[in-house]
Amino acid sequence: MQISEKEYFHYIPVSEWDVQWGLYVTGAGCGTFPGDKPYPQLVHPDLYQYAWEKGRVLPEYQIVYILRGEGIFESAPTGALAIRGPCVLLTFPGVWHRYRPTGKTGWSECWAGLSGEHLHRLLRQGFISPNSPLLKVEDDARLRKAWDSFFDQVRLDATRSHSIAAGAMLILAEALEAAQVRPMPPDPRTCISPSEDALVAEAIQWIWDHSQRPMIVKNVVAQLPVTRRSLERRFRRAVGHSILDEINRCRLERAKWLLKETDLPIKGVAMSAGFSRTKRMNEVFLRNLGLSAANYRAQIRRESSNS
Repeated sequence: MQISEKEYFHYIPVSEWDVQWGLYVTGAGCGTFPGDKPYPQLVHPDLYQYAWEKGRVLPEYQIVYILRGEGIFESAPTGALAIRGPCVLLTFPGVWHRYRPTGKTGWSECWAGLSGEHLHRLLRQGFISPNSPLLKVEDDARLRKAWDSFFDQVRLDATRSHSIAAGAMLILAEALEAAQVRPMPPDPRTCISPSEDALVAEAIQWIWDHSQRPMIVKNVVAQLPVTRRSLERRFRRAVGHSILDEINRCRLERAKWLLKETDLPIKGVAMSAGFSRTKRMNEVFLRNLGLSAANYRAQIRRESSNS
């Protein structure tokens, strides 16, 4: 894959039809950047331009493929993370972030901005998350080929918005496959059809979509046209436990997945799963599983190595 030594970018007009289609690309670019020079080097439109000191918040998703080199990424959910290519970096709408190349090597990158309901669905279903923005992809030939095809289309005819959007989605699919990302499914014991109780189903979906952030029961109730007393009663009738139990159950399942599938430190797992502190996470683990988060991880890995 050939990346220009000079920064290149192209921003793509978005029509109402593109938005209704459910997936659209807003821009794309690439370049090689020294770690000791200003980043980015060219002036981008105001919405996309940023200085490291301030960071930025975008209204869309971005996929950034770091082919080689190293740098640093920081966001509100993750704090500072080291980047070493090859890897894919994801940023999310409404989430403050900043990143830049560092050191003598700098880095070479490709990026695409995109949005739409298809991306929101992947976020809701746990395939992508602001808490896990870095995907380690090694040197994946299929991913590089997907980027080559995408840029060929952008440079050839940027008016073919649906073809370009399909190319960007293929990039994301190849990145998730290369990184062996698997979604975090909701606990089947709390899956409930809207036909059973639409308000409870909506509340559970909202908890699963938002419980990685600070949340208390009144935040859930505020989303629905119902009193707390009524919703608590309907929760117990529909799923057999309280709203707070559901919040903790969601965070517990998320933490179990992170402990099993990632090497995040225990403190990082607690933060990413939505617990206010590690002590609180361990209390939930002990009450539900009879062992701490660290012991749960050790047990899972022993079982995996013996299988």
